[in-house]
Amino acid sequence: RGQNTAQNSAFPWKKIISFAIPVTVASLAFTLLRNMNVLFLKALLNDNYVIGLYTAAYTLSTATFMIFLSLPLTLTPVISRALAVQNMEKVRRYGRESLRYLLLLLLPISAFIAATAPELLSLFYSSTYESAGKVLILLTISSAFLSVFSIFSSFVTGSGNPKKEMYWSLMLTVALAGLNLLLI
Repeated sequence: RGQNTAQNSAFPWKKIISFAIPVTVASLAFTLLRNMNVLFLKALLNDNYVIGLYTAAYTLSTATFMIFLSLPLTLTPVISRALAVQNMEKVRRYGRESLRYLLLLLLPISAFIAATAPELLSLFYSSTYESAGKVLILLTISSAFLSVFSIFSSFVTGSGNPKKEMYWSLMLTVALAGLNLLLI
């Protein structure tokens, strides 16, 4: 009887590791996805002035993503719990509400940044950086899409499928690497 209790109370290392590895790989791929452009610019262009302009635009564009970063981090355990008790209505409500509020806040902020891109660059840096305005617009749109992607990823991970998130993140990273090679 004591042996059975020990087996039942044993820490589920295999289950945790099989969950943690895909989450870690997805996180690393997502980090690479967010920073890959600068690495490609540096390697392919070797023009510090252009890279400086891009980095300034990139830094401001991450504001939208960073503002909403806590939402997917909060959603993952909530989704997991709702699914554990098989409350699909709650899962659907979390999905609708989180996406709704994200878009209600994200779209106006992104539109403001896009509409005032050169001025924002001049405000935070100097007038020298105004020429990166179009880059800031594109990167802000990209950050908005990544914010939405991170919400969907939290649902996938919260539902106990971190490998799907890992595969999607890896595919996006490979696709972006290809686009970088093609467009730079």
